[in-house]
Amino acid sequence: MLYEKYGKYYNLIYSSIDYDGEVEEISNLLQAEQTGIKSILDIGCGTGSYVLRLSKKGYVADGIDSSPPMIEAAKSKLREADIQASVSLEDVKEFSFEKSYDAVICLFGSFDYLYEDSDIQGLFKGIHQSLSNGGIFMLDFLNAEFFKHNQPKPVILEGKQSGMKSFRSTFPKVDLNAKRLELEFKCTIYRGRDILDYFEEVHSLRIFDPEQVTRLLVVNNFTLESNSRKGFYTRILARKQA
Repeated sequence: MLYEKYGKYYNLIYSSIDYDGEVEEISNLLQAEQTGIKSILDIGCGTGSYVLRLSKKGYVADGIDSSPPMIEAAKSKLREADIQASVSLEDVKEFSFEKSYDAVICLFGSFDYLYEDSDIQGLFKGIHQSLSNGGIFMLDFLNAEFFKHNQPKPVILEGKQSGMKSFRSTFPKVDLNAKRLELEFKCTIYRGRDILDYFEEVHSLRIFDPEQVTRLLVVNNFTLESNSRKGFYTRILARKQA
């Protein structure tokens, strides 16, 4: 199962990420696009880092994810912080809610695990149904244009949390013909000089041409409002059409 071990140590591995800064940026971008946003749904919420911080900022924030280990970790994190947000296990390719939201976000690589256009159509349909009229959708995706001119290099990421440390090596491989970025993770979990766990996972991510994503948004009744590029990611803001 993807994320079985990775999900267990996800918060530790990504403990160096500035989630507070990211959530501040997300909030500012959404409010600049449409004032008065009060409720946000996080698609691919992982262990709930965005949901937790958005809730603390005063938003009604909920999340869904397809990974059982990630949702269990998210529930535990929210419970410990005494945050009354809802996170649930859902198939992001096929979901629906009676509740509607002012904004929906799908960030931090979640979208790149959808390999077929039919999967994206299902996701966009669920998002369209979940948004209030004129609601905003924020999406990040891997931009194929970046990889045409840049070859990603192996990198390390170190984490530290609750007396434990992590050391993750990432070995990337790009296949432009197949539109895939393969990430081989090698992770060591340790305390002091004692190795507590070691595991390897390979994650295959889809890379996209921006025009392709725009076309799928338009087909599914969204209007493109803006797009910006940040390294190998492109961020799009789109608005729900009636």
